Amino acid sequence: MAVVLLAFMSCMGSGKKIVDVEELHLQDSIDSANDTLHLIQDDPEPPQAVDELFDDFFYTFTSNSSFQLSRVSFPLQCYEGSVKKEITRDDWQQFNRFSTQDLYAVIYETDTDMELQKDTSINTVSVEWIYLQDNYVETYVFRRFQSKWVLKEVNISDIDDLPNGNFLKFYARFVSDSTHQVEAIKVPLKLTITDDADADYQHDTLLNVSDWFDMQAEMPIPQEALVNIDYGQPNESNWHKNLLLEGFSNGLAVKFKFRKEYGEWKLFGIEN
Repeated sequence: MAVVLLAFMSCMGSGKKIVDVEELHLQDSIDSANDTLHLIQDDPEPPQAVDELFDDFFYTFTSNSSFQLSRVSFPLQCYEGSVKKEITRDDWQQFNRFSTQDLYAVIYETDTDMELQKDTSINTVSVEWIYLQDNYVETYVFRRFQSKWVLKEVNISDIDDLPNGNFLKFYARFVSDSTHQVEAIKVPLKLTITDDADADYQHDTLLNVSDWFDMQAEMPIPQEALVNIDYGQPNESNWHKNLLLEGFSNGLAVKFKFRKEYGEWKLFGIEN
């Protein structure tokens, strides 16, 4: 068992016409921000293909401060219910959530849904900053405008208003209450490890509750805030969810498989 757990942890470290006013606003924001880029020399120039896949754009957005400023539509519109406010460029430094985060999640239902991650035709992606213990979420809406991804708006709402609200309420308790964890683990818990050198090779191990606690103590499982990327995958099922944790810089990729049994969410398996 020690050897298997060690192997698991080592695997983890897109004539004339009527002009759209909103498009002009976005273009002005992009142009004005780009005018300042030559003054900032700290960050490397991003590759030209950065806007093909959202994941490539998002990595650069979170790691390159000058590029980030060039891709926020200022003043950024922020909505909380019927209340609207604007976040200016000067406010952004205090409001920015993307400067240090390097672990992201994708909540999805079938493996086919994950094909959206590589879809270059999608034009809207939402990044949900889910505050688990405070029961609210900040949704950052990115849209592709003239082939460039731009952060367009922020929406603040309760977790209960999300399509995944029921699952997220369970997850918030699961990661904060060890007693509840014991009740919410399907024993034996199946751990599947895939060999990086040979994707066809998989090794399955069955874990008991003690094994789970030994392992999860070393795993970067989000407890206070879960950052979920919504590529437009369906959120229709209320009885099965997959939670994929991915690191942009550390090679982490681990999937937690949750299912409902007799009306209660349980962790059924882990894949790495």
